[in-house]
Amino acid sequence: MSAPFQRSLRALAGDGHRGVTLGVAAAAVIAAVWAGWLLRSRVSVYAVTESARIEVERAAHPVQASASGRVVSLNLALDRWVEAGDPLVELDAEALRLDLAEKRARLAGIPAQLAALEKQIAAKQAALQEHRRATAAHTAEARARQREADAVAGFTESEAKRATLLREGGLVSDVDLARSRSEGLARRAAADAQRLAVRRLAAEQLMAERDIEADVAELERTAEELRAQEGSLEASIAAATHQIDQRTLRAPIAGQLGEVAPLQVGAVLEEGARVAVVVPRRELRVVADFPPATVVGRVRPGQPGWMRLDGFPWVQYGTLPLAVTGVGSELRDGKVRVELRIAGTPPAGVPLQHGLPGMVEVEIERVKPLDLVVRAAGQALQSAPVEPL
Repeated sequence: MSAPFQRSLRALAGDGHRGVTLGVAAAAVIAAVWAGWLLRSRVSVYAVTESARIEVERAAHPVQASASGRVVSLNLALDRWVEAGDPLVELDAEALRLDLAEKRARLAGIPAQLAALEKQIAAKQAALQEHRRATAAHTAEARARQREADAVAGFTESEAKRATLLREGGLVSDVDLARSRSEGLARRAAADAQRLAVRRLAAEQLMAERDIEADVAELERTAEELRAQEGSLEASIAAATHQIDQRTLRAPIAGQLGEVAPLQVGAVLEEGARVAVVVPRRELRVVADFPPATVVGRVRPGQPGWMRLDGFPWVQYGTLPLAVTGVGSELRDGKVRVELRIAGTPPAGVPLQHGLPGMVEVEIERVKPLDLVVRAAGQALQSAPVEPL
């Protein structure tokens, strides 16, 4: 074999070994890079749900009719801003207003009637006191006359006894004795009559006092009935005022009318019927419903998230940055409620408003890629059927 051919063979052999060496080295570098990425880098794990929506921090307030009636005034317009207490719908309350006016008129007359009764009671009580003073004076006078009559009767009786003794001695005639005894009997009868007069006067005075006291009691009873009627009218007026107020449906909070009923003046509204929904002027938040397996024990307040809004492609408009603020502890319809706040500038051109739906993803952890591989392998093994031995 010629020398040039041998050199060619040796060159070819050397080139072959060099290619293998380069291939092995490249494979080793790639394997080292993959190993480093699997062991040292971190990737994000997300919990994702397509059941999410934007809401206001306070729930929307429905406005419902608290009484039945005919509509006489409307102030409803979709998307109109209202303040708390603004009238939205007024129902007919004319009969209630007439009844209220009549009760107020009756109530207004009671103070004058009470004042008149109090004057009568005061006059009767003053008359009673005056009567008692007069009674005491009359009784004292009658008793004085009674004592006087008793004294005269006693004197005449003594004279009659003395005349009897004198007659026995023949010093007084029978006529004088009879006259003396008759005078004594007359004076005693007069004294007895005066005693009876004192008793009759006392009874009459007592009866007159009882009559005055009965009159006072009757006046006081009438006054109490008027006071009770006054209290009843005040309660009835308050109830009628409440019923009239119920027939004016007002905005419970300040906000925007997000829903209005198709009503017309003259329509009859039933009790409990919804006439409008007021969406409050508050900060917006995002509410998402997640499967419990993806969030329980994994989603916590402060974790970042993003929302892709339905109807606004995220490639064109971008995503809405969020942050978790609360996680529900109870299941509702098989889902866990997660609340998130808007944590950055909303996408340009997207009108954020109550009820806007979308998809939410929350970053629940950052792990090594190797951990994800191990998890996937474990899930695959767990779901694989077990062959019988």
